[in-house]
Amino acid sequence: MEVMNSEEYKQWMEESGAGTVTLNGTDTDWLDEIFEVAPMQKHHLSFSGGSEKTSYMISGSYYTQNGIVGDDKAKYERFTARANVKSQLKDWLEVGNNFSFSHSKQKYIGEDDEYRSVVNNALLIDPLTPITYDGTP
Repeated sequence: MEVMNSEEYKQWMEESGAGTVTLNGTDTDWLDEIFEVAPMQKHHLSFSGGSEKTSYMISGSYYTQNGIVGDDKAKYERFTARANVKSQLKDWLEVGNNFSFSHSKQKYIGEDDEYRSVVNNALLIDPLTPITYDGTP
C-alpha cells in the first residue's frame, strides 16, 4: 500500500485545515519498517522398501515460516509423519494400513482489534515520527 511521505502529509494537513506541519527531516515509511522477508524451511525424509509380498513406506516432514510482520513472533510450524504397510497374504487377499499424523503450532500478531495492531498503527502514524525516540529504537 502506498502511504504519504512527509511532503504529501504536510500538504494534506494544510489543505484539509487540520493544522500546519513543520518538516523535521524525518520521512518514515512505516509499512517498509514493519514488513520484512519471511524465511521459510521445509525438510522431508522418506524410506521405502519391502520384499516379494510386503512393502512399506515411512516419511516425515518439518515446515516452518516466520511472519512478514513480527518475524518469529508470528511463526508457523508443522510436523508430519506417515507410515504405510501392505502385505499380500493370499493371491486374493491383500492387507495393509496407512497412518498419518500432523501437528502444527502458530503464533500470530493481531491485525486489527480493539487494541489496534502493528499494521493498523503503521497505517495511521504520520511519516514525521522518527523510528527512534531519544536514541531508543
